[in-house]
Amino acid sequence: MGVAKSVDTPFENVVINSITQVTARRVSRKLLAIAVQIDFSVRVADAAAASALVSSGALDQNKLNVQFVNQV
Repeated sequence: MGVAKSVDTPFENVVINSITQVTARRVSRKLLAIAVQIDFSVRVADAAAASALVSSGALDQNKLNVQFVNQV
């Protein structure tokens, strides 16, 4: 629901394509950091709606990350 809320669309319009765990090492402290990469699609009515969605900034990674954190 975080993506749907961020782009202001019903959650039925959001399709989760894949969820992948990503592991990285923080060199400075040699700690492992685990993140989740989510690939998703948003159904829109037409090309104009897709362009409007992209230009609105609703798909900004930082904005989406905030929505996901708020869901946890």
